[in-house]
Amino acid sequence: MIIRISKSKLQTVLETLLIIAMIVIAVLVGFIDESLSVYLYILQLFLMIYYFIIGKLRIILGDGKFFLLFMCVVLVPTMFAQISEGFSLQLLWRTIRIGVTPIIGLCYSAYTSEVDRRKMYCILYYLIMLSIPYGFYEYSIGAAYGHNSRVDSFFGHPIVFGSVLLFAFWLSFYLIKKRVYRGVCIVLLCIGIFRSGARSSWIALLMSVLVYNIIEKRSSSTGITKRDLILGGGGFICAIIFLFSDYCTQAISYINSRFFGVMDSVSATQRLGSIAYVISVMFSGWNVISMIFGHGTGSASSLMSQTTISIAGFETTDNQYLTFLYDYGIIGMIFVVALVIALTKSIKEEKFRSERQMLSMGIICGGIFTAFFYELLGWLSISTLILLFIGIFFGIKNSIKDLQVE
Repeated sequence: MIIRISKSKLQTVLETLLIIAMIVIAVLVGFIDESLSVYLYILQLFLMIYYFIIGKLRIILGDGKFFLLFMCVVLVPTMFAQISEGFSLQLLWRTIRIGVTPIIGLCYSAYTSEVDRRKMYCILYYLIMLSIPYGFYEYSIGAAYGHNSRVDSFFGHPIVFGSVLLFAFWLSFYLIKKRVYRGVCIVLLCIGIFRSGARSSWIALLMSVLVYNIIEKRSSSTGITKRDLILGGGGFICAIIFLFSDYCTQAISYINSRFFGVMDSVSATQRLGSIAYVISVMFSGWNVISMIFGHGTGSASSLMSQTTISIAGFETTDNQYLTFLYDYGIIGMIFVVALVIALTKSIKEEKFRSERQMLSMGIICGGIFTAFFYELLGWLSISTLILLFIGIFFGIKNSIKDLQVE
């Protein structure tokens, strides 16, 4: 018996495997060895060449014009900075990666079906879920972040860990149909987010759940079912037991330690001082060209290395938007605002718990919101995931195979 596989099916399988390999390397790069990042760059370069050879890059001349322009916005000021300040291959590749990763996601999703993409989501989801018990193991042996109670698991920093779990939280509603299994996974994810100690992730989770519940009530015409009552009652009983346990006291104490006196902490002083310093530098000379187009990739980091706010040798603004504004100027920020508007609109307009709606929730919570509190693009794992899925989000809308299925 001869099994015949069509050329298009073979291409889809190959692309899905390459995307999965890219995701696995990105997630594990900080855990295994930073040198793995070289393989990620090679893989991304190979995918771009592959898409060029098979003719899929033509999509960027249509729906991908946004990303093509975005790539120019980040690349042009960086190239000018390279000419005036000296060539750096590392900075150049970091810049190219920012532009290339969403284009890879766009090309992949535009020519694959939802069934194929779902397999890729599942691999990522299982990998993220595995990071939670490993994080608990870290905590149990006293190897948590900074030898304290904050867990970072595979990801090198608790904020990154919390951001990745936030993305997986919303992916749960799309991937897992059975409520009991989904409930167990969501509880594990929430515990992981709590143990990350990332205040930004806590706030993002609470706010997004509140907003989404309002949207869900407006979208759903069904009333409360018997299953809802059973699950709700079980959850209420568990909550009561927790409230009267020692774990509750420990949790409240932990939350207090993270929030109480936050405005007087070194972290807050550093972040607020960085905002004031970078803005003052931007507007001090009134260099209109730099204000509009920015100074290029790595410029904000270079600027921060020349001063001390509260922490000596701290070469980051700890705010992706502030860094983005300084590196890529007002035009760069216009692209970010346009992206946020598109993602926000889709939450309300897309089909309830559809692929695009859940992706937009994950990107907004795990990327857009938490980026106020750290430099997301400086972390290979979370930046690769967020940039890739932004491209996938836009490619899904006009996916050729999805339209054929419909």
